[in-house]
Amino acid sequence: LYVKSKQYSYYFGYADRDKKIPVTRDTIFELGSISKVMTTLLLAEEMKANKLHLTDPVTNYFQALPHYFSNVSLKNLATHTAGLPFNLPEKVKTQNDLSLYFKRAKLDADPNQQWQYSNAGIGMLGIALEKLTHKEMNQLYLADVMVPLGMQPIGVTVPKELKVNYAQGY
Repeated sequence: LYVKSKQYSYYFGYADRDKKIPVTRDTIFELGSISKVMTTLLLAEEMKANKLHLTDPVTNYFQALPHYFSNVSLKNLATHTAGLPFNLPEKVKTQNDLSLYFKRAKLDADPNQQWQYSNAGIGMLGIALEKLTHKEMNQLYLADVMVPLGMQPIGVTVPKELKVNYAQGY
Protein backbone atom coordinates (compact mmCIF):
# COMPACT_ATOMS: atom_id res chain seq x y z
CA LEU A 1 0.00 0.00 0.00
CA TYR A 2 1.34 3.46 -0.86
CA VAL A 3 0.24 6.63 0.92
CA LYS A 4 1.83 9.89 -0.21
CA SER A 5 4.63 7.94 -1.92
CA LYS A 6 5.44 6.01 1.25
CA GLN A 7 5.13 2.23 1.20
CA TYR A 8 3.27 0.39 3.95
CA SER A 9 3.09 -3.39 4.19
CA TYR A 10 0.58 -5.45 6.13
CA TYR A 11 0.69 -9.22 6.45
CA PHE A 12 -2.24 -11.40 7.44
CA GLY A 13 -2.81 -15.10 7.96
CA TYR A 14 -0.48 -18.02 8.20
CA ALA A 15 2.16 -19.29 5.82
CA ASP A 16 1.61 -22.61 7.59
CA ARG A 17 -1.61 -22.73 9.58
CA ASP A 18 -0.84 -26.03 11.32
CA LYS A 19 2.52 -24.78 12.61
CA LYS A 20 1.14 -21.25 13.26
CA ILE A 21 3.88 -19.68 11.11
CA PRO A 22 2.65 -16.20 10.14
CA VAL A 23 2.88 -14.63 6.69
CA THR A 24 5.83 -12.23 6.46
CA ARG A 25 7.42 -10.12 3.76
CA ASP A 26 9.52 -13.19 2.85
CA THR A 27 6.57 -15.57 2.38
CA ILE A 28 6.38 -17.07 -1.10
CA PHE A 29 2.94 -17.88 -2.49
CA GLU A 30 2.14 -20.30 -5.27
CA LEU A 31 1.63 -18.66 -8.64
CA GLY A 32 -1.50 -20.70 -9.41
CA SER A 33 -3.99 -19.40 -11.96
CA ILE A 34 -2.38 -15.96 -12.03
CA SER A 35 -0.06 -17.66 -14.52
CA LYS A 36 -2.95 -17.53 -17.02
CA VAL A 37 -3.03 -13.74 -16.79
CA MET A 38 0.74 -13.57 -17.10
CA THR A 39 0.75 -15.96 -20.10
CA THR A 40 -1.87 -13.91 -21.94
CA LEU A 41 0.08 -10.74 -21.08
CA LEU A 42 3.10 -12.32 -22.77
CA LEU A 43 0.88 -13.17 -25.76
CA ALA A 44 -0.22 -9.54 -25.97
CA GLU A 45 3.40 -8.37 -25.87
CA GLU A 46 4.31 -10.68 -28.77
CA MET A 47 1.28 -9.41 -30.71
CA LYS A 48 2.31 -5.82 -30.04
CA ALA A 49 5.77 -6.66 -31.43
CA ASN A 50 4.07 -8.15 -34.53
CA LYS A 51 5.63 -11.56 -33.89
CA LEU A 52 2.28 -13.37 -33.98
CA HIS A 53 -1.45 -12.83 -34.54
CA LEU A 54 -4.38 -14.03 -32.47
CA THR A 55 -5.73 -15.79 -35.55
CA ASP A 56 -2.58 -17.91 -35.98
CA PRO A 57 -3.51 -21.59 -35.84
CA VAL A 58 -1.98 -23.56 -32.99
CA THR A 59 -0.65 -25.98 -35.62
CA ASN A 60 1.96 -23.32 -36.48
CA TYR A 61 3.59 -24.27 -33.18
CA PHE A 62 2.59 -27.94 -32.87
CA GLN A 63 3.02 -29.62 -36.25
CA ALA A 64 2.23 -33.11 -34.89
CA LEU A 65 -1.35 -32.27 -33.87
CA PRO A 66 -4.26 -33.86 -35.76
CA HIS A 67 -5.86 -31.94 -38.65
CA TYR A 68 -8.86 -30.80 -36.58
CA PHE A 69 -6.52 -28.51 -34.64
CA SER A 70 -6.03 -26.34 -37.73
CA ASN A 71 -9.24 -24.54 -36.66
CA VAL A 72 -7.86 -23.81 -33.16
CA SER A 73 -6.22 -20.38 -32.94
CA LEU A 74 -4.03 -18.76 -30.32
CA LYS A 75 -7.08 -16.65 -29.46
CA ASN A 76 -9.05 -19.83 -28.76
CA LEU A 77 -6.33 -21.00 -26.38
CA ALA A 78 -6.18 -17.61 -24.61
CA THR A 79 -9.95 -17.26 -24.25
CA HIS A 80 -10.79 -20.84 -23.28
CA THR A 81 -12.78 -21.40 -26.49
CA ALA A 82 -10.57 -24.06 -28.09
CA GLY A 83 -12.74 -27.00 -27.02
CA LEU A 84 -9.95 -28.36 -24.84
CA PRO A 85 -10.56 -30.14 -21.52
CA PHE A 86 -10.08 -28.53 -18.12
CA ASN A 87 -6.92 -30.59 -17.53
CA LEU A 88 -4.94 -33.19 -19.41
CA PRO A 89 -4.45 -36.67 -17.95
CA GLU A 90 -1.51 -36.87 -15.53
CA LYS A 91 0.33 -39.21 -17.90
CA VAL A 92 0.76 -36.31 -20.38
CA LYS A 93 4.11 -34.84 -19.35
CA THR A 94 5.93 -33.98 -22.61
CA GLN A 95 5.04 -32.37 -25.92
CA ASN A 96 5.27 -35.81 -27.52
CA ASP A 97 2.77 -37.14 -24.93
CA LEU A 98 0.52 -34.19 -25.80
CA SER A 99 0.60 -35.03 -29.51
CA LEU A 100 -0.09 -38.72 -28.80
CA TYR A 101 -2.97 -37.81 -26.47
CA PHE A 102 -4.67 -35.62 -29.07
CA LYS A 103 -4.20 -38.23 -31.81
CA ARG A 104 -6.50 -40.47 -29.75
CA ALA A 105 -8.75 -37.91 -28.05
CA LYS A 106 -11.05 -35.38 -29.65
CA LEU A 107 -11.83 -31.81 -28.67
CA ASP A 108 -14.66 -31.44 -26.17
CA ALA A 109 -16.32 -28.95 -28.54
CA ASP A 110 -15.61 -27.24 -31.84
CA PRO A 111 -13.49 -24.06 -31.50
CA ASN A 112 -15.56 -20.93 -30.75
CA GLN A 113 -18.66 -22.98 -29.83
CA GLN A 114 -18.42 -22.84 -26.05
CA TRP A 115 -16.34 -21.42 -23.26
CA GLN A 116 -14.64 -24.01 -21.08
CA TYR A 117 -11.96 -23.10 -18.55
CA SER A 118 -8.88 -24.99 -19.67
CA ASN A 119 -5.53 -25.35 -17.99
CA ALA A 120 -4.61 -27.48 -21.01
CA GLY A 121 -5.27 -24.59 -23.42
CA ILE A 122 -3.19 -22.09 -21.46
CA GLY A 123 -0.45 -24.69 -21.18
CA MET A 124 -0.47 -25.11 -24.97
CA LEU A 125 -0.36 -21.32 -25.35
CA GLY A 126 2.69 -21.24 -23.09
CA ILE A 127 4.42 -23.87 -25.20
CA ALA A 128 3.62 -21.87 -28.35
CA LEU A 129 5.19 -18.78 -26.75
CA GLU A 130 8.26 -20.79 -25.77
CA LYS A 131 8.65 -22.00 -29.35
CA LEU A 132 8.20 -18.49 -30.72
CA THR A 133 10.65 -16.80 -28.33
CA HIS A 134 13.07 -19.71 -27.80
CA LYS A 135 12.80 -19.08 -24.04
CA GLU A 136 11.26 -21.11 -21.23
CA MET A 137 8.12 -19.75 -19.57
CA ASN A 138 9.99 -19.08 -16.34
CA GLN A 139 12.47 -16.89 -18.25
CA LEU A 140 9.59 -15.08 -19.99
CA TYR A 141 7.69 -14.49 -16.72
CA LEU A 142 10.81 -13.13 -15.05
CA ALA A 143 12.13 -10.96 -17.87
CA ASP A 144 8.86 -9.64 -19.26
CA VAL A 145 6.49 -9.49 -16.28
CA MET A 146 7.97 -9.87 -12.82
CA VAL A 147 11.16 -7.83 -13.05
CA PRO A 148 9.58 -4.89 -14.96
CA LEU A 149 6.76 -4.76 -12.40
CA GLY A 150 9.15 -4.88 -9.46
CA MET A 151 7.81 -8.23 -8.31
CA GLN A 152 9.96 -10.68 -6.40
CA PRO A 153 12.13 -12.36 -9.06
CA ILE A 154 11.41 -15.99 -8.30
CA GLY A 155 9.09 -17.14 -11.07
CA VAL A 156 7.61 -20.58 -11.41
CA THR A 157 10.44 -22.54 -9.83
CA VAL A 158 11.21 -21.75 -6.21
CA PRO A 159 14.95 -22.08 -5.52
CA LYS A 160 15.81 -24.76 -2.96
CA GLU A 161 17.18 -22.25 -0.45
CA LEU A 162 13.89 -20.30 -0.46
CA LYS A 163 11.50 -23.25 -0.07
CA VAL A 164 11.51 -22.65 3.69
CA ASN A 165 9.48 -19.48 2.92
CA TYR A 166 6.89 -21.27 0.78
CA ALA A 167 3.32 -20.89 2.05
CA GLN A 168 1.28 -24.06 2.58
CA GLY A 169 -2.23 -23.83 1.17
CA TYR A 170 -5.24 -24.35 3.41
